[in-house]
Amino acid sequence: MGRSKQHIIAIFKDRHGDVIIGQRPNAVLVVWITLVVVRLFASAPPALDEVLGWATFFAGLTWSALELFWGVNMFRHLLGGVVLVILLSRFFM
Repeated sequence: MGRSKQHIIAIFKDRHGDVIIGQRPNAVLVVWITLVVVRLFASAPPALDEVLGWATFFAGLTWSALELFWGVNMFRHLLGGVVLVILLSRFFM
């Protein structure tokens, strides 16, 4: 096996050496996805839409921070970091 292939596979390994690509979603991820779907398909009054927007932002922020600091493998850490940067960049633009 090539060295670059070993590095790519190592990104998906947890501390026990098991390759983990996906896992059951956690509660924060379910809340975040639910809020995103509700905001996309429901028409809400402006005040409620703003509350839903902030709740969606903080749920995404929480999930990404959890993955960044406590993800099971390097892929999950990177995914959390990328989502965190995207959320924060959209917030400040």
